[in-house]
Amino acid sequence: MQHPSSRVAGEAARRIVILTTVHRPFDVRIFHKQARGLAQAGYDVALIARTPRAEVIDGVRMIALPEPRNRLDRGLRLAARALRVALAQRADVYHLHDPELIWVGLALKLCGKRVVYDVHEELALMRDRAYVPALARGVLTAGLWAFERLAETAFDAIVAATPLIAEHFRAGRTVTVRNTPRASELAIAEARPYGERPMRVAYVGGLAAYHNVAGMIDAMRQLPAELGARLSLGGDFRDPAAEARARGQPGAERVDFEGWADRPKVISILGDARVGLVVYLPTENVLRSDPIKFLEMMAAGLPLVATDIPRWRELVSRYDCGLLVDARDPGAIAAALETLLRDPARAEAMGRRGREAVLRDHEWAADEARLLALYDRLLAPRRRGRAAAPSPAPA
Repeated sequence: MQHPSSRVAGEAARRIVILTTVHRPFDVRIFHKQARGLAQAGYDVALIARTPRAEVIDGVRMIALPEPRNRLDRGLRLAARALRVALAQRADVYHLHDPELIWVGLALKLCGKRVVYDVHEELALMRDRAYVPALARGVLTAGLWAFERLAETAFDAIVAATPLIAEHFRAGRTVTVRNTPRASELAIAEARPYGERPMRVAYVGGLAAYHNVAGMIDAMRQLPAELGARLSLGGDFRDPAAEARARGQPGAERVDFEGWADRPKVISILGDARVGLVVYLPTENVLRSDPIKFLEMMAAGLPLVATDIPRWRELVSRYDCGLLVDARDPGAIAAALETLLRDPARAEAMGRRGREAVLRDHEWAADEARLLALYDRLLAPRRRGRAAAPSPAPA
């Protein structure tokens, strides 16, 4: 499908360059939703990322960056290389996805380019990063806050991944494009009926401390052996020591460590499960987060066992699509899992209500429409020969 405003009769497609030095090249938000969606809408899209080779995938031109030696190297040398490669593309718009690329965006602005900054997370997340020394977290957060204020002033638009993130930026320059699921991609129930699935629990996502891997494994340990339940744990550990602890923990014999999962593998993991598990610890960032992972599980028709925090409680209660627990209590997690595994009719009904809720209220099509509308506004002034920056309406 081509967005009607993405091209002008007799004129080549407008060129968009998307940059990330932090995320995987096939990140769901960056590649599968934004890059592919913009390419399908008729834009010439290039993605500069840490990918081993240059290729064209689903209309997106992949431009390779090497792996950095460490985080400092990533933020300096690799970012500088990304800047040089980006400028060579002579794009109409540059879309940045990492805080450490803000300085790259400022350099692009000095070169007269249009820049969009995509904010995935609130800065409070720095307090949850184990690799950041505790004494440095305040300084780092303050520095990033100052850079974001520069971005807000200098860049042409801010894209916020959640409404709460959008509140930190001026409304006239900010549009909310959430990480909502593409429900058609997760139409799993039609392919494999719920009653034919094995006694499996699924989690796919990050595996940092606050994702509560230890609590999930301990909950599996406490399930009655006669259930024969297993946990499919999708994701990669950034900390080898944390992975070693998880694999050696009592209960790990009931866990299948799936590693990093691409989209087909995610769909396979969810399609083999009876319950979706999202029991993040209630850190400051989690308390303010939108539950994207369990929206995907809802789209896949899975009933949820989820952390009982206000924002998540509101969704689970509204749609009656799962059970809420104290994530700090593995026994409570195990009890909720057992309840759903022993009552497949109730569990299937919860999963059906969750999928219907996603189709009705949380489908990617609405967010994609906001993204395409933003690019229409960004590029329309240049097509009319005006240099004034657009003011995207908030959503």
